[in-house]
Amino acid sequence: LIGWVKQGDVIYNNAKSPVNVMQTYTVKPGTKLYSVPWGTYKQEAGAVSGTGNQTFKATKQQQIDKSIYLF
Repeated sequence: LIGWVKQGDVIYNNAKSPVNVMQTYTVKPGTKLYSVPWGTYKQEAGAVSGTGNQTFKATKQQQIDKSIYLF
């Protein structure tokens, strides 16, 4: 869909540049992963499988508005 949209109808969030990190996190099963930060269901890349928590080693972090996303 291509076309004009009224500025007041747009949701805009400030994005900071990604930074490198080396942190380990625990992620719950079923947690959705996205191909882009602040993704929607259309950008879902998959979900964490298994029945228990999984270890996740983040290498990048990006802040979108007030939320932090890890890669």
